[in-house]
Amino acid sequence: MNKSKRFGRFILIMGVAAAMVCLYLAQAALAETIGVDVQIRPKHIRLSDDNPKPYINCNVVIPDGYDPADITSCTMDVVGTEVKAKNVKICVNDPQRVVGLFDLDTVCSILDGTTGNVELGVTIVLGETTFVGSDTIKVSE
Repeated sequence: MNKSKRFGRFILIMGVAAAMVCLYLAQAALAETIGVDVQIRPKHIRLSDDNPKPYINCNVVIPDGYDPADITSCTMDVVGTEVKAKNVKICVNDPQRVVGLFDLDTVCSILDGTTGNVELGVTIVLGETTFVGSDTIKVSE
């Protein structure tokens, strides 16, 4: 029989379910978040004009000891809306450098009416590790 005891907002579960809780907490403790430098190109986009390229490129250098081939997701936070990368490439000349390609039309439609300097956050998930960073671009009409 499981017993539980409340500690403020937390409940301590004793018995069989406790092993499941400990396993979950151990997995959560293994997860790691690492800050990385992000370079987004182009540095200036226009909402009303045709932009010269159909993608926003996001360059990130993954630290040594991690294999970029193991990336499971790459997303960009555009003023609170998550956009998934259309493609993620590993640079041939620099195998720790990853380039995420994001659809420019999608990003422009989310930014509709937002101008000035806009910070775009980038999140890359690689196994149990999350890499986060941001860069600022200029947005005009």
